[in-house]
Amino acid sequence: MHAILEYIGVTLSMIVLLAITNYSLMIFARDALHVREEQLYTAAERVMDKILLTTGYPPDWGSGFESYNASLSDYGLARYGSRVPYELDPDKVVRLANLSDLPNPLLVRGESIAELLDLKGKYGFRLTIEPLLKCEVSALRYLRVRGTMVPVKFRVELTNAFGRSIPSALVNVTYLLIGVKPGVGGKETMDVREIIRSVNVTDANGECTLDLSEEVAELTKGDELRGYSRLLSVLIVYANWNQVPTTSVFAGDSEGSPVTGYLIGNYLVLNANLSLIPRAAVLVKDEVLQVLPQSDALIPVEVTELKPADGDAPPAYRVINHGAFRYKVFRLEYLDDQTMYIIAVGQWRGGVIPIVIERIPRISVGYGAEHVTPVNEVTLTRIAYFSGFPYVVKLSMWRVSEG
Repeated sequence: MHAILEYIGVTLSMIVLLAITNYSLMIFARDALHVREEQLYTAAERVMDKILLTTGYPPDWGSGFESYNASLSDYGLARYGSRVPYELDPDKVVRLANLSDLPNPLLVRGESIAELLDLKGKYGFRLTIEPLLKCEVSALRYLRVRGTMVPVKFRVELTNAFGRSIPSALVNVTYLLIGVKPGVGGKETMDVREIIRSVNVTDANGECTLDLSEEVAELTKGDELRGYSRLLSVLIVYANWNQVPTTSVFAGDSEGSPVTGYLIGNYLVLNANLSLIPRAAVLVKDEVLQVLPQSDALIPVEVTELKPADGDAPPAYRVINHGAFRYKVFRLEYLDDQTMYIIAVGQWRGGVIPIVIERIPRISVGYGAEHVTPVNEVTLTRIAYFSGFPYVVKLSMWRVSEG
């Protein structure tokens, strides 16, 4: 009897001991997981601050063509010389963009960023940059003007970066009607013929409709548009919600979307097969329009195409055209700090098309875990600025061993 009781006691003691050991291991594993998560969060915070609060080296690496020789040794997107924290340098941000129809000649890839930030082989990451307020414009109605179908009625939809509709936002639009006609020697020229302005407010769904049919139809009754072989329209939208601004440009017509390119420093980078159409008032040089939505201004500025001269190309041309793909490079005589878009008209594949270049395009760049979901990751969100416009910067990070 005593032996049986001893066996039972020993068995119970072992069960209790195993239970305590298992519980202790669970507590240790949980604490270790929390420590690893905190370490990952701390690492992500350090990387985010490094990207947004430092300039990198050279400090003007976004547009320093004269000294550019793949010498980027430190990474950061902060604007050189700025005393405002979290102010983005647009020339550095655009180096992360890669348009589907025009490869970026100066693209900084995610693997290079990981190496510069000492993350390669240790951490994977995904970095996205997009406006805090998103403005989507769609055409609802077209009108035939001088043989050309131009959009005259639009829907403007405002949402934030988290998908919520933005009601009661003030929406200001500027509608440009651009005419193209043969000039001296048969060379086509363009000019902005008419500017129409309108104001509206978004409804509870964050939408508003702008109908410019009557204003555009009124133009067709006179002789102002006579002689133009083609008409193009561009709608510039500037919205403001509780002192939070956003902007957008719509230049698509019934035949398709506009051609785009890159604005890096004082240089326009376009497809090599694209030709700019000069403004009628300036035949000797090409001209583009700088769009400053916050001040409701359009600034025409001359551009000069860079070409190799005597075998010695300018530094910007040489750097941009260092690869197999060829580009046309234009130098702007002047670039306003508040410019958000560049608008031009060009000849492309036998047709006349609008050209719209965004100063800071939407960015998504990363390294590691492209086709799988990491087991454990942290995501940080910050608000950064350019020329008063807020942008949402998201950084997701994970350990390579867990991705």
